[in-house]
Amino acid sequence: MRTRTWSENEKAEAIRGRYRDKERAKYSKEGTEDVGRSSEDVWRSRDKKIEPGEAMSKPFLGFPSDEEFNRIVREERKRVHGSTERS
Repeated sequence: MRTRTWSENEKAEAIRGRYRDKERAKYSKEGTEDVGRSSEDVWRSRDKKIEPGEAMSKPFLGFPSDEEFNRIVREERKRVHGSTERS
């Protein structure tokens, strides 16, 4: 946008309009459902602190080997994408 010859008020209004349009596009309900979603739409905020020992209290069993981990990843990719190839 060329604004060199614009007055200060016109420049300020153009900048406000630009950011207004960006926010409208980001949070509009039109189009796909993923457009306009923020983390607040996805994650539920907590009302209180977590007590010590509540979070991550289950032990992580891990994987027996790298080959086992790679096999699990390949199966998950195949299930989700229908292919074992990465793009």
